[in-house]
Amino acid sequence: MSMESTILTKPECLVYRLPPRNSVRGYRAADWGLDKPAWTGRMRVTARDEKVSIKLEDTTNGQLFAECPITEYPTKDIESVNDSSRYFVLRIQNQGRSAFIGVGFRDRGDSFDFNVALQDHYKWVKNANAPSDPGNVKPLNLGLAEGQTIKINLSGKMGEGRERPKQAASTSGISLLPPPPSKTNPAAPAAPGTASGNLLNLAPPPQPAAPSSSTTDDDFGDFSAPTTQSSNWVSF
Repeated sequence: MSMESTILTKPECLVYRLPPRNSVRGYRAADWGLDKPAWTGRMRVTARDEKVSIKLEDTTNGQLFAECPITEYPTKDIESVNDSSRYFVLRIQNQGRSAFIGVGFRDRGDSFDFNVALQDHYKWVKNANAPSDPGNVKPLNLGLAEGQTIKINLSGKMGEGRERPKQAASTSGISLLPPPPSKTNPAAPAAPGTASGNLLNLAPPPQPAAPSSSTTDDDFGDFSAPTTQSSNWVSF
Protein backbone atom coordinates (compact mmCIF):
# COMPACT_ATOMS: atom_id res chain seq x y z
CA MET A 1 0.00 0.00 0.00
CA SER A 2 1.41 3.38 -1.02
CA MET A 3 1.77 6.19 1.46
CA GLU A 4 0.49 9.72 1.16
CA SER A 5 3.14 12.44 0.99
CA THR A 6 2.89 16.21 1.23
CA ILE A 7 4.41 18.03 -1.75
CA LEU A 8 3.38 21.60 -0.84
CA THR A 9 2.13 23.55 2.17
CA LYS A 10 1.02 27.19 2.17
CA PRO A 11 0.02 28.62 5.56
CA GLU A 12 -2.43 31.17 4.14
CA CYS A 13 -4.98 30.59 1.42
CA LEU A 14 -8.00 32.80 0.70
CA VAL A 15 -11.36 31.31 -0.30
CA TYR A 16 -14.15 33.20 -2.13
CA ARG A 17 -17.72 32.45 -3.17
CA LEU A 18 -18.13 32.78 -6.91
CA PRO A 19 -20.77 35.06 -8.35
CA PRO A 20 -22.68 33.97 -11.45
CA ARG A 21 -20.54 34.07 -14.52
CA ASN A 22 -21.50 36.98 -16.75
CA SER A 23 -19.73 35.79 -19.91
CA VAL A 24 -18.29 32.68 -21.48
CA ARG A 25 -14.79 34.17 -21.51
CA GLY A 26 -13.94 32.89 -18.02
CA TYR A 27 -13.68 34.11 -14.46
CA ARG A 28 -12.45 37.47 -13.21
CA ALA A 29 -11.04 37.73 -9.66
CA ALA A 30 -12.04 41.41 -9.52
CA ASP A 31 -15.70 40.31 -9.34
CA TRP A 32 -15.18 38.28 -6.14
CA GLY A 33 -14.75 41.07 -3.61
CA LEU A 34 -11.09 40.30 -2.87
CA ASP A 35 -11.01 42.36 0.33
CA LYS A 36 -13.67 40.11 1.93
CA PRO A 37 -12.69 36.42 1.65
CA ALA A 38 -15.29 33.89 2.81
CA TRP A 39 -12.67 31.72 4.55
CA THR A 40 -8.94 31.85 5.33
CA GLY A 41 -6.86 28.82 6.17
CA ARG A 42 -4.02 26.54 5.12
CA MET A 43 -3.54 24.81 1.76
CA ARG A 44 -1.81 21.42 1.78
CA VAL A 45 -1.16 19.48 -1.43
CA THR A 46 -0.71 15.73 -0.96
CA ALA A 47 0.16 12.96 -3.41
CA ARG A 48 -0.51 9.22 -3.44
CA ASP A 49 0.86 7.54 -6.59
CA GLU A 50 -0.76 9.40 -9.50
CA LYS A 51 -3.50 11.00 -7.44
CA VAL A 52 -3.13 14.47 -5.98
CA SER A 53 -5.42 16.13 -3.49
CA ILE A 54 -5.58 19.88 -2.78
CA LYS A 55 -6.79 20.20 0.79
CA LEU A 56 -7.97 23.37 2.52
CA GLU A 57 -7.55 22.90 6.27
CA ASP A 58 -8.15 24.91 9.40
CA THR A 59 -4.92 26.49 10.56
CA THR A 60 -5.64 25.86 14.25
CA ASN A 61 -6.88 22.26 14.44
CA GLY A 62 -6.21 20.94 10.91
CA GLN A 63 -9.88 20.19 10.24
CA LEU A 64 -10.68 19.70 6.55
CA PHE A 65 -12.71 22.53 5.03
CA ALA A 66 -12.71 21.49 1.33
CA GLU A 67 -10.86 19.10 -0.96
CA CYS A 68 -10.09 19.11 -4.69
CA PRO A 69 -8.81 15.74 -6.00
CA ILE A 70 -7.11 15.61 -9.42
CA THR A 71 -5.49 12.85 -11.50
CA GLU A 72 -3.69 14.99 -14.10
CA TYR A 73 -2.31 18.47 -14.72
CA PRO A 74 -3.35 20.66 -16.47
CA THR A 75 -6.91 19.72 -15.56
CA LYS A 76 -10.38 21.18 -15.83
CA ASP A 77 -10.70 20.96 -12.06
CA ILE A 78 -8.24 23.88 -11.71
CA GLU A 79 -8.92 26.97 -13.83
CA SER A 80 -7.00 30.24 -13.95
CA VAL A 81 -8.74 33.60 -13.92
CA ASN A 82 -8.38 36.16 -16.67
CA ASP A 83 -7.18 39.15 -14.68
CA SER A 84 -4.63 37.79 -12.17
CA SER A 85 -2.01 35.05 -11.69
CA ARG A 86 -2.66 34.79 -7.93
CA TYR A 87 -6.20 33.39 -8.10
CA PHE A 88 -7.75 30.15 -9.33
CA VAL A 89 -11.09 28.37 -9.49
CA LEU A 90 -11.18 24.91 -7.85
CA ARG A 91 -13.79 22.21 -8.29
CA ILE A 92 -14.21 20.77 -4.80
CA GLN A 93 -15.92 17.48 -3.96
CA ASN A 94 -17.68 16.35 -0.81
CA GLN A 95 -19.63 13.08 -0.46
CA GLY A 96 -20.30 12.84 -4.19
CA ARG A 97 -21.29 16.46 -4.59
CA SER A 98 -19.15 19.08 -6.32
CA ALA A 99 -19.01 22.85 -6.31
CA PHE A 100 -16.74 25.63 -7.60
CA ILE A 101 -14.95 28.05 -5.31
CA GLY A 102 -12.39 30.77 -5.80
CA VAL A 103 -8.99 30.50 -4.07
CA GLY A 104 -6.00 32.81 -4.05
CA PHE A 105 -2.82 33.98 -2.35
CA ARG A 106 -1.65 37.36 -1.20
CA ASP A 107 1.83 36.78 -2.64
CA ARG A 108 2.46 35.95 -6.28
CA GLY A 109 5.33 33.63 -5.27
CA ASP A 110 2.88 31.32 -3.50
CA SER A 111 0.82 30.88 -6.64
CA PHE A 112 4.01 30.17 -8.60
CA ASP A 113 5.00 27.45 -6.11
CA PHE A 114 1.51 25.94 -6.38
CA ASN A 115 1.80 25.55 -10.15
CA VAL A 116 5.37 24.21 -10.05
CA ALA A 117 4.51 21.57 -7.41
CA LEU A 118 1.75 20.15 -9.59
CA GLN A 119 3.87 20.25 -12.76
CA ASP A 120 6.84 18.51 -11.11
CA HIS A 121 4.71 15.74 -9.65
CA TYR A 122 3.05 14.80 -12.91
CA LYS A 123 6.33 15.07 -14.76
CA TRP A 124 7.68 12.47 -12.34
CA VAL A 125 4.60 10.29 -12.92
CA LYS A 126 5.11 10.47 -16.68
CA ASN A 127 8.75 9.43 -16.44
CA ALA A 128 7.95 6.61 -14.02
CA ASN A 129 5.34 5.17 -16.40
CA ALA A 130 7.54 5.46 -19.50
CA PRO A 131 8.16 2.01 -21.02
CA SER A 132 11.67 0.72 -20.64
CA ASP A 133 12.29 -2.40 -22.71
CA PRO A 134 15.98 -3.37 -22.75
CA GLY A 135 15.25 -5.71 -25.66
CA ASN A 136 14.72 -2.74 -27.96
CA VAL A 137 18.24 -1.46 -27.37
CA LYS A 138 20.47 -2.65 -30.17
CA PRO A 139 23.80 -3.92 -28.85
CA LEU A 140 26.95 -2.28 -30.11
CA ASN A 141 29.02 -4.25 -32.60
CA LEU A 142 32.63 -3.67 -31.62
CA GLY A 143 34.10 -6.37 -33.88
CA LEU A 144 36.07 -5.77 -37.08
CA ALA A 145 34.50 -6.53 -40.40
CA GLU A 146 36.04 -9.08 -42.70
CA GLY A 147 39.23 -7.70 -44.23
CA GLN A 148 39.22 -4.66 -41.96
CA THR A 149 42.43 -3.78 -40.14
CA ILE A 150 43.30 -1.40 -37.37
CA LYS A 151 46.50 0.57 -36.85
CA ILE A 152 47.86 1.56 -33.45
CA ASN A 153 50.37 4.37 -33.18
CA LEU A 154 52.28 4.07 -29.92
CA SER A 155 54.63 7.03 -30.46
CA GLY A 156 52.10 9.72 -31.21
CA LYS A 157 52.70 10.37 -34.92
CA MET A 158 53.67 7.88 -37.52
CA GLY A 159 57.38 7.97 -38.24
CA GLU A 160 58.37 10.01 -35.17
CA GLY A 161 61.21 8.64 -33.11
CA ARG A 162 62.51 6.49 -35.90
CA GLU A 163 65.92 7.07 -37.44
CA ARG A 164 66.32 6.57 -41.11
CA PRO A 165 68.91 3.92 -41.99
CA LYS A 166 72.18 5.46 -43.03
CA GLN A 167 73.16 4.65 -46.59
CA ALA A 168 76.52 3.05 -47.04
CA ALA A 169 79.06 5.29 -48.71
CA SER A 170 79.54 4.33 -52.32
CA THR A 171 83.14 3.52 -53.37
CA SER A 172 82.44 3.39 -57.05
CA GLY A 173 84.79 5.57 -59.13
CA ILE A 174 87.30 6.16 -56.24
CA SER A 175 90.76 4.54 -56.35
CA LEU A 176 92.25 3.60 -53.02
CA LEU A 177 95.97 3.70 -52.22
CA PRO A 178 97.66 0.30 -51.82
CA PRO A 179 99.04 -0.58 -48.40
CA PRO A 180 102.61 0.63 -47.69
CA PRO A 181 105.46 -1.84 -48.39
CA SER A 182 106.61 -4.04 -45.58
CA LYS A 183 109.94 -3.17 -43.86
CA THR A 184 111.19 -6.74 -44.01
CA ASN A 185 110.39 -7.17 -47.68
CA PRO A 186 110.37 -3.83 -49.47
CA ALA A 187 108.90 -3.82 -52.88
CA ALA A 188 111.39 -3.59 -55.75
CA PRO A 189 111.18 -0.40 -57.75
CA ALA A 190 109.28 -0.71 -60.92
CA ALA A 191 111.18 -0.42 -64.14
CA PRO A 192 110.82 2.81 -66.01
CA GLY A 193 107.87 2.85 -68.36
CA THR A 194 106.02 0.12 -66.47
CA ALA A 195 102.93 0.59 -64.34
CA SER A 196 103.00 0.02 -60.61
CA GLY A 197 100.45 -0.10 -57.83
CA ASN A 198 101.22 3.50 -56.78
CA LEU A 199 99.16 6.34 -58.06
CA LEU A 200 102.47 8.06 -59.18
CA ASN A 201 105.37 6.11 -60.66
CA LEU A 202 108.02 7.26 -58.15
CA ALA A 203 111.26 5.53 -57.13
CA PRO A 204 111.38 4.36 -53.53
CA PRO A 205 113.19 6.70 -51.10
CA PRO A 206 116.93 6.07 -50.66
CA GLN A 207 117.86 3.81 -47.78
CA PRO A 208 120.16 5.32 -45.10
CA ALA A 209 123.81 4.15 -45.14
CA ALA A 210 124.86 1.53 -42.66
CA PRO A 211 126.83 2.92 -39.69
CA SER A 212 130.63 2.57 -39.74
CA SER A 213 132.13 -0.21 -37.65
CA SER A 214 134.72 2.16 -36.19
CA THR A 215 132.08 4.21 -34.38
CA THR A 216 130.55 3.07 -31.17
CA ASP A 217 127.01 3.31 -30.03
CA ASP A 218 128.05 5.57 -27.13
CA ASP A 219 127.00 9.10 -27.91
CA PHE A 220 129.68 10.50 -25.53
CA GLY A 221 132.65 9.17 -27.52
CA ASP A 222 135.67 7.17 -26.44
CA PHE A 223 137.33 8.08 -23.16
CA SER A 224 141.05 7.47 -22.49
CA ALA A 225 142.18 5.57 -19.49
CA PRO A 226 142.85 7.61 -16.42
CA THR A 227 146.44 8.58 -15.65
CA THR A 228 147.83 8.62 -12.18
CA GLN A 229 149.38 11.84 -10.99
CA SER A 230 150.97 12.91 -7.77
CA SER A 231 147.75 14.77 -6.73
CA ASN A 232 144.53 13.19 -5.70
CA TRP A 233 142.75 14.42 -8.87
CA VAL A 234 142.15 12.09 -11.70
CA SER A 235 142.55 13.49 -15.18
CA PHE A 236 140.81 12.13 -18.24
